[in-house]
Amino acid sequence: MTKVETLTAYSCKFSYLQRNNPLIEEQREAIKEGKKPEYNFSDFIEKYEKYTENLAIGENTDRAILLTGDKISMREKEGTKIWHIIPGAGKQGKPVVVIK
Repeated sequence: MTKVETLTAYSCKFSYLQRNNPLIEEQREAIKEGKKPEYNFSDFIEKYEKYTENLAIGENTDRAILLTGDKISMREKEGTKIWHIIPGAGKQGKPVVVIK
């Protein structure tokens, strides 16, 4: 059996939600001035990992991608941060169980 490896690369940018933004009053000036949010990929990964901790006990519903700390690693090379992320979802070893 041949081992298959997958390489996926993304360039990630964060911006303010301009429609249906529940924080529009707090962020109106920053949006008007064209400022970028003070938020980065490291912040996103940290929050996403915490958000998905409790998927199996029913805090969230429908489909989900689980990220656990032991499946996330980051290194820096020539000023570029390189992330290696192995998400848990579907039939990858231990399926993510989501209970409504």
